[in-house]
Amino acid sequence: MPSLTSQIKWFAFLSSVSGQVTCKVSDNSELARVERYPQLLTVLPPRYEYHVCAYEERSTEHDHTHFEATLRVGVTTVTGLKEWLTKTKETSVMWRVSTTRPRTGERVLFKADYKCQHHVSIAETKGKSKNTCCPARMNVTLVRCITEQGRVSRSKDPHLPLYPMLVRIRQVHNHHIYVGAALKHRDVGEEAINGLKRLFEIGHSPSTALAVLKRDLLAEFGEQYESVSANRAICPDLHFCYRLYDKVYKEEFAAQRDQAISACANAELSGRQLDACDKETLHLPDNTPVKEMAHEMLQLTQDGYFNPGLMAMAKQYHQIKSDPSLLLSSFHCFGKTGRAVRRRRPGPMVACQPTALAWRITHAGSGKPKIHHGGPEPEAEGVLNY
Repeated sequence: MPSLTSQIKWFAFLSSVSGQVTCKVSDNSELARVERYPQLLTVLPPRYEYHVCAYEERSTEHDHTHFEATLRVGVTTVTGLKEWLTKTKETSVMWRVSTTRPRTGERVLFKADYKCQHHVSIAETKGKSKNTCCPARMNVTLVRCITEQGRVSRSKDPHLPLYPMLVRIRQVHNHHIYVGAALKHRDVGEEAINGLKRLFEIGHSPSTALAVLKRDLLAEFGEQYESVSANRAICPDLHFCYRLYDKVYKEEFAAQRDQAISACANAELSGRQLDACDKETLHLPDNTPVKEMAHEMLQLTQDGYFNPGLMAMAKQYHQIKSDPSLLLSSFHCFGKTGRAVRRRRPGPMVACQPTALAWRITHAGSGKPKIHHGGPEPEAEGVLNY
């Protein structure tokens, strides 16, 4: 019985005619079904119509199989193509943009080349890098099958208008793709992002939200938690949580600020002040504690004991106020980095002990004179010389 590789290794005759790729595998052929190639399914988003034009398996290395494939996809718009690219992040390979191409006339709607995320340019490499110069590539091209006037394209491509999207994949990685060292570089998934946002809404900080997320994963997966938590798509790192936290609250605070400015402007035009009901309706925070703190700190500036410290704090504030993220972090950390230690009054100084030179014993007959410099003589301090 022939091996699986020999069964699925085949070539469709491809010919280039005026820039068009012509496939001689009919749509009803068994060879065109993507379900026939399990290795190809690992890099393709599900629930799409595919037509395989060519497939060749090379070898099995590390934890995956090398292959090259050419296929068509039932996507007709640029928006649908970008959604397909977004869903490829849920597969076994993370692709990054390598080269974009301009439109060549009215026929090509989109064309770009992609590389494996483990192929990083030297300029982007800093310190410990994930770069392995991986040779894996993917090329995506979308052609127009219906013109702007509503006329069907007269192209001789047999796959139009059902499969206008052409994809070429060269799955030849020089690294593992299923181990923790590779999974920790994946993009964070939408499910994890939405879970973190819900935790932020109920008052969690980035660190506590990540702790809750890990606890839920431990309760769900049990013994498989270690392997699951290594996947960054499911369990993000703390740095990402902080970035997401800043992004969410910047958007929220910007919306609240716009509402407050509009409400204040309308109140000034109408000649009235914002009451408590207006503040509650606009979700404006109560700034009374901040105003009281500012008033008390202004009074402390008159005290010569606190004035130098307040001046140092004001100087540091002017240095970091241009960075909102750093400024917010400083506000949250105020008074939490450690308590001030009250200095003890200096007590009596401890008498200097004799140095090691003064404690040395001169052996008889050694012929070496006794060293007299260093600490005081033992007899002078009332110390016995053993």
